[in-house]
Amino acid sequence: MQFATSTFMVPVSDTDIEETMTFYRASPSGRGPSNAQELAQARATRASSPSAGPVMVGMAESGGRSVPTRIIVPEGGFRGVHLNLHGGGFYMGSAAADDARSSRLAEALVVVVVGVDYRLAPEHPWPAAPDDCETAALWLIDRAEELFGTSSITVGGFSAGATLAVTTLLRLRERGMAQQVAGAALQFGTWDLSGTTPAGRLIADEYFLDAYVGHVTDRTIADVSPIFADLAGLPPTLLIVGERDILLEDTMTMATRLSLAGGDVDLRVYPVSPHGFTAHPTPVAAAAVNDITTWLGERLDLDDGTHSVATPQSMPDDREHAMAWDDASITALRMAVASGGRVLVDLLRASAFQAVLQFVADALIAAVEDGVTGADAVATDVAAALRVRDWSGDLELAEQIDAALTSTTPMLRPLTVDLDELSSLLEGDMAYGGGRIDLQTGQTWPDNVFEVMDKEMFDDEALDDPDRWLFVECTGSRAGYRDMEDFVDSVVDEDLAEKLRIALIGRGAFRRFKDVLFSSTDEYARYHLFSKERKAGRARSWLTDRGYRVRVGR
Repeated sequence: MQFATSTFMVPVSDTDIEETMTFYRASPSGRGPSNAQELAQARATRASSPSAGPVMVGMAESGGRSVPTRIIVPEGGFRGVHLNLHGGGFYMGSAAADDARSSRLAEALVVVVVGVDYRLAPEHPWPAAPDDCETAALWLIDRAEELFGTSSITVGGFSAGATLAVTTLLRLRERGMAQQVAGAALQFGTWDLSGTTPAGRLIADEYFLDAYVGHVTDRTIADVSPIFADLAGLPPTLLIVGERDILLEDTMTMATRLSLAGGDVDLRVYPVSPHGFTAHPTPVAAAAVNDITTWLGERLDLDDGTHSVATPQSMPDDREHAMAWDDASITALRMAVASGGRVLVDLLRASAFQAVLQFVADALIAAVEDGVTGADAVATDVAAALRVRDWSGDLELAEQIDAALTSTTPMLRPLTVDLDELSSLLEGDMAYGGGRIDLQTGQTWPDNVFEVMDKEMFDDEALDDPDRWLFVECTGSRAGYRDMEDFVDSVVDEDLAEKLRIALIGRGAFRRFKDVLFSSTDEYARYHLFSKERKAGRARSWLTDRGYRVRVGR
């Protein structure tokens, strides 16, 4: 058995990694305040991020204690409540500073988001913050049904907020209430504040520790350093951390301890990313935020009948179909695709789905096969739209939908493979692209992985077995270049179109093209959908030619 960071690394395309690295090269990370004076300066310069919608300011009260809250309610109903604990090293930050992030989560996850303005160190050192977070959690568990009509609750935390989320759950467990929380999404928390573990010693000289727990004699107590706690009996947890986060080792250790305690734990490490990366404008961060939203959605009760899914408005033509999908609606769509069934069908019935045909169709086929009400009608419309669009892979997909609608036994063998990952093998860098698909699991493997893999995992004979592997030869990036050319032809703004045509001349066209396109938020988002659909269609066509079709994991 191999146990390595790479085992938990989330696959990200080379292009997204390069864009992310470019951002960090231009924006080097720094350390937090190192004394009270620097802390005061940092607090003075930090600004809140305004919410995209209305915010209700209130007080959570329980057991004679109270704490300020900020409540954001999505439009069109909701299916649960998410308790959000902000970050900031226990000595900075606020619920208001998280308003924009909370608004996006509320709309994408279709939940009420309750932010907690817990007291900050050094003015209010431990145990003030965990006391406040416990108060908010007890209030929410007691009043959620009355106030919001749902008892489905999740909790999440960012950095110090993740630490406080776990101390809150530990306190709830002592009251026999931890299982009333459906799941906890924990982003790069600090689990050892004692400085006694190897991971903890990496941050032992940080000022935030003195500010928050400098007065505590034994910092290994569970309410300060959750890594030392009995972690049994906690709800499912998702641990998110960047590959270059100083807290990577601490997070991996925490995941191990949660697992050994019998917990349902999902550890995900994201490449080339430092501490706090999910707040940065990078493709890797966007992928992580989507993953968090999807994971939380899976923890909630999708069929409790108390909510409606937020959807984009239908629009009349192909270009506007793509413009209908903003970040929040794309995230809602990802969640619906992951959930499948009636949630997906209801969303597609009210959406401009013509821009996301390849993305939604496999989950829609599964809904048809499962007999979900309304799936047949939506699938018929999707198949018709595929035939009208007629990009690579569209006709093959329309035929697969037809087979599902008529209960015809498909001639293609099912394979649980991710088209994005397959596309990365097919259209990556010629020097590093190519690979194989494991026909037993559907997992994609780049060829360069086998150069460093433990030989005990696969012997040479197993690696050459055509019954085990479907070999993928890299075709290079020429098709992606043609996508950019075709996209330019659809750009209405002539000045932007001309700049894009110039960007396509010579080496480095992909980077220049995206740099120019980034100046137009709407067109950049439209290109992302356009490119994703084209790549998925080509990957599907390649797969069909080899006798396989995509099967959605159920």
